[in-house]
Amino acid sequence: MDPLAPGHPASVGPYRLLGRLGAGGMGVVFLGRSPNGRTAAVKLVHAELAADPEFRRRFRQEVGAAQRVSGQWTAPVLDSDTESAVPWVATGYVPGPSLTHVVEGLYGALPEESVWSLTDGLARALIDIHGNGLIHRDLKPSNVLVTLEGPKVIDFGIARAVDASLATRTGSMVGSPGYMPPEQIRSEQLTGAADVFAFGAVLVFAATGTGPFHAGEPAVHTLLYRVVHEEPELGPESGPLSGPLRELAERCLAKDPAQRPAVEEILRLTAGRAAVDADSGLWLPATLTARLGRDAAGLLALEGPSPTAFDQPALPPPAAPTTAPPAAPPAARKRRGLGLGAAAVAAVVAVTAVVVATRSSGDEEPRAGNEQNGQNGQEQNGQEQNGNEPQEQPQEEPQEQENDAPLHDLLPADIRESGEIEVLTGVNSPPLLFRDEADDFAGVEHELADALGEQLGVEFHFQQVDYGSLLQYLATQGAAGQSGTVGMGALPDTAESRDGLYLDFVNHYRDGWVLMVPAEDAARVDAPGDLCGGTVATYDFDEPKEIVGRYSGGCAEPIEFSGRADVTEMADAVRGGDADAVFVSYSTASGFLADGRHDDLAITGEQIDVQPYGIALPQADEGLRDALTEALQSLIDDGTYGEILQEWNVPDVAVDSATVNTGD
Repeated sequence: MDPLAPGHPASVGPYRLLGRLGAGGMGVVFLGRSPNGRTAAVKLVHAELAADPEFRRRFRQEVGAAQRVSGQWTAPVLDSDTESAVPWVATGYVPGPSLTHVVEGLYGALPEESVWSLTDGLARALIDIHGNGLIHRDLKPSNVLVTLEGPKVIDFGIARAVDASLATRTGSMVGSPGYMPPEQIRSEQLTGAADVFAFGAVLVFAATGTGPFHAGEPAVHTLLYRVVHEEPELGPESGPLSGPLRELAERCLAKDPAQRPAVEEILRLTAGRAAVDADSGLWLPATLTARLGRDAAGLLALEGPSPTAFDQPALPPPAAPTTAPPAAPPAARKRRGLGLGAAAVAAVVAVTAVVVATRSSGDEEPRAGNEQNGQNGQEQNGQEQNGNEPQEQPQEEPQEQENDAPLHDLLPADIRESGEIEVLTGVNSPPLLFRDEADDFAGVEHELADALGEQLGVEFHFQQVDYGSLLQYLATQGAAGQSGTVGMGALPDTAESRDGLYLDFVNHYRDGWVLMVPAEDAARVDAPGDLCGGTVATYDFDEPKEIVGRYSGGCAEPIEFSGRADVTEMADAVRGGDADAVFVSYSTASGFLADGRHDDLAITGEQIDVQPYGIALPQADEGLRDALTEALQSLIDDGTYGEILQEWNVPDVAVDSATVNTGD
C-alpha cells in the first residue's frame, strides 16, 4: 500500500482513506476505514467515466447486482454512491496477497493439489457471480486474492449486468490482454463463457507461473493477436500442467465460447481432486500457509493506523437500504437508559469503535512520543517538569460502577466492567434488523437488544460486517479467548454452524417460508401444491426454489420461478401478472404488509420449513450465553418480548421459552 499523496482525497463517503492500494482502467482504489472501524477497498471512478451517462447507468446496475453476491468467494460490496459527482463503490477488504504476488514473489507456481482447490473456489465464485446476473469481464491473477480460507475474486467495477447495453465507449477496451477471450477483443456479445476463458488462463498461470499467451513478455498487440489466432502454450505434457487439469485448461481456452465447459461442470470436476477441500481453508503448501498466517496477523495493524496529514473529519451521507425499510411501529420503544451514566457509555462506545478490529491481536495504537506532548517533553499533563524526570502520578483505585439492572451480576466481570456487548451483523432484513433512512439500526432484533441491555445493565453496540464471514469471526474470537462479542441478524441455528465453528446460539425467534398472493386468491391457495403450473416470484438462489419444489412434488405440471432481488420486486411481479404468488420468509412478508399500503396482497397458509434463529457467540463464552438466556426468558415472562414482536407485526416468530442450540 502506498501512502496518500497531495491531491488524493482524505475521505470518500463515510470512509476515511488510509492509503492507495492501486489503480486500473475503472478508477483508483484506496484502503478506507468506516466510522465503526471496518476496513474496505474503496474504488473511486475516473472522472472521464463519471461524465459518461451510459457508464453511470451501467455502473448503477452493476453495483445493485453485485450487492446480491454472497461474499463467500468474493469481496462483498459494502457501500456505494452511484449518483455523486465522482461515483464510488466500497468492497470488503480481503487481507491476502494477489495470486500474481503469490506466484511471482512469495512462492512460485502452485502444486497441482492447490491448483485444484483454486479451481474449486473460483468456480464457486463464478457460479455466485453469474447467478446474480453478472459477468466479471476482467478475471485475472491480480483480481484473485489468496487467503487461508480460500481464493477470493475481487473487482466488480468492470463487471457488467448480462442484460446491459453492449455499447462501450468509443475506442475503449475493458479487460486485460492475455486473459480476455477472443470475443471480448472483437467487441462481440459476451456470456458467462467469457469468464470461463479467463478462468482457464488463470489456472495456467497458477500451475506454470506464466499466462498461456505471455511467453517472451510480448507487447499488447502481440498478446491480442495470440489470443485470437494462436493456441495457448501450456508447457510440456509431462510438466506441472498435465492430466485432467491440463485437459480442463485446454477446454476453457477454446476460441469458440460454445466449446468451453459450463462453470457447474468445472465444479463437478474438482470433486475429490484437491488435496483438501477448499472449504476447509487448508488448501495451500505448508510454507505458504505459514507465510500468509504471519502476514494476516501483521495486516491487523492496518485497522487502526495513526492519522495521516491528509485526514479530516468525514460526514457520511445516509446510506440507502437495499429494500425500503418499514415505517417504525406506532408504539415503538425509545432507546432505554441504562444503569451506566450516558457519558460513560459514550466513552466505552467510542473506545470500542477504535480498537474493535485490533482487539484479537492484542495490539493497541501507539501512543504519541514525548516530542508530541508540548515542547521536547517539557510539558506533560498540563504541568511543567523543568527538565527533571517525570514524576509518577498517584493512581486512584478504580471505583466500581453501581448498576441496579436486575441481571447485571450474571455477566462475566470483564463485560460488567466495559459496560458493553458488541453485536456484529451483516444483514439488511426488514423488519427483523435493518438500517433505517437515517442509517441507524432498527427492527425487532435491535429493539430486543435494547430490552436485553436494560435487564443486564449494558449497552449493545451494533456494527455492520460481512454476513458470510460473521460466524467465522466469532469463532476466531472464541479461539483467542475474547469475550463480549455476539452475532445477530437472521442467523439460523444449525448443528453445522455450532459444531463446525464451536458456537452456541441463544434462540430468540423462529421463522419459516410463506406464500403471499392477491387477496382475492387467499381462499383457494393454501400451499405451494395449489400453484401447479403457475409461477412463483422469489429470490434468485436455490434454497426457496428447493423448498417450493419439495412441497409441490405431486404437481403434474411443475411450478416456474421468477427470480427477483427483493420482496417489493416480487410483489410488483404478482401485480403485473408475471407471477401468481410471492414466496419469502414469514417475517419479510408480514413486515412488508405492516404499513397498510399493500392491502391487495395477503399471506396465505402456514409457515413451512420453520427453523430457529439465534444470537450467536463462542461456546467458550458460556457466562455471557447464560446471562443472555436468563435475560431473554425474563423478557418473555414479563411480556416485553411479545410486545416487541407485536409492534413490528411479526407475532408468529415468537418462541415459547429461551433455549440454547435447538436447531437440528
